[in-house]
Amino acid sequence: MGRALRILLLVALTAAVSAACGGGGSDSASSSGSLESGDVAVVGNTHITKSQLDHWITLRVKGIQAQNQTPPKPGTTDYTTTIVQPTLQHLVQEMQVRNIADALHVTVTEAEYQKALNDAVQ
Repeated sequence: MGRALRILLLVALTAAVSAACGGGGSDSASSSGSLESGDVAVVGNTHITKSQLDHWITLRVKGIQAQNQTPPKPGTTDYTTTIVQPTLQHLVQEMQVRNIADALHVTVTEAEYQKALNDAVQ
């Protein structure tokens, strides 16, 4: 399979998984394995830890602040629905795409993925 076709396949898989998981809750995140101490989700054999989620939440909050906006206060319903849940959903979808790509033996370097993404945006 040509490199460009593999990149296109990976981008298409990302879009397909994103569409399929649109309303997925915590059940879809942990359907393939058992949560261990410190886990927030399990996708296939991949465990997403609370520390990973916290890292990505921090990045999301900093992104909001970089746009001169005030993020919701931690612990509020708004914080959960606009920060925590979308971040967890993104991490779960990323792991699903990686699992599908691994099963199909599709590999793409970060540079190739970024170039394909930039080309698609243009």
